[in-house]
Amino acid sequence: MSTIECQKKGCVLIIDDQPENIPVRNVFLWKTGSMRNISITVMLITMLIHLVLPLNVYPQDVNKIKFSHITAEDGLSHHEGLFVMQDAQGFMWFGTKHGLNQYDGMRTTTFFHDSDGSNSISGNFVHWIHEDQSGVLWIATWGDGINRYDPASGKFSNYYHEEAAPHSLGSNNVWSLFADRKGLVWAATAGGLSKFDPETKTFVRYRHDPQNPNSLSHNMVSRVREDAQGMLWISTYGGGLNQFDPNTETFTHYKHRDDDPTSLSNNNLWGVYIDSRERIWIASEAGLNKFDPDTETFISYQHDAGNPHSLSADTVTFIYEDHAGLLWLGTFGGGLNRFDPERETFAHYQHDPHDPYSLSNDIIMSIFEDTTGVLWVATHGGINK
Repeated sequence: MSTIECQKKGCVLIIDDQPENIPVRNVFLWKTGSMRNISITVMLITMLIHLVLPLNVYPQDVNKIKFSHITAEDGLSHHEGLFVMQDAQGFMWFGTKHGLNQYDGMRTTTFFHDSDGSNSISGNFVHWIHEDQSGVLWIATWGDGINRYDPASGKFSNYYHEEAAPHSLGSNNVWSLFADRKGLVWAATAGGLSKFDPETKTFVRYRHDPQNPNSLSHNMVSRVREDAQGMLWISTYGGGLNQFDPNTETFTHYKHRDDDPTSLSNNNLWGVYIDSRERIWIASEAGLNKFDPDTETFISYQHDAGNPHSLSADTVTFIYEDHAGLLWLGTFGGGLNRFDPERETFAHYQHDPHDPYSLSNDIIMSIFEDTTGVLWVATHGGINK
């Protein structure tokens, strides 16, 4: 840090906390003769700062991020990370292809399915983790339904799909979970959308009905989000975007149309996200989309090989907004992107085999910013931060 102290006899520049190749305290003194020369002196001092300080004091590349990695060698239960989040107590949680992980900054505690224990997690392929308003964790697995984890008791409650039970989960293959403002839990599954009431412990299923144009557009549901008006926005893999009105229980569809450049760019959607300004963003296999509900039109952002500031890859897997209002995008094979919605430019962060501080893998599954502003990224090569 540098400070300038000016008195009648002159100005003193004090530079503290410098790298080892700069003395701990350097003092430069100019005699100005009068206070009228102080402004000129300050200008000269400012110029001298840039000449004296080594270049490594200033960031060489504002887009450069040094990543540290958490892998199986550090206690992660599997090298393929699928989800990352922080709970209200400050613990980090990682979902992997084999096990659920709780991380306290030093140690990793793992949770696996125990066929002999009724209070264990239902399965080990952990696809999603969501914390509700009461601090309960809801955990989606691929193949083994969903789980309710009570941190106070340390016990899991399991919920499965049962063919003979119409009020059970729609499918055991669960892509993601979301708890709305009423406390209802919505499960995006491979068998449609399921609504869970924690009070009655029952599910209501919503499935695609070819005979009903107001039904869900497709049964492969990827994400659910709620807007300020209480409407749900549902992305599907194969059926585009849906808006669901909980009062009428009807779905409105938004799909790609070849003859309309303002339509959704692709119907294979990995997710939907509503940012702090209530803008609706869609992660598709043909780029990032922004939806305008007033005009019911889409703007798409896609990879352009001739533009280094475009999206790095067209399959967008995850969208997350940080505290500064920037969007972080995960891609399948193109690494991590930082998107400035105002400038509409992308910065890329990718794996470099020659750089140990680069992203560990370019397949991104989840992104989360913790309470200290550190960005966490779940990749097919472990957890990055």
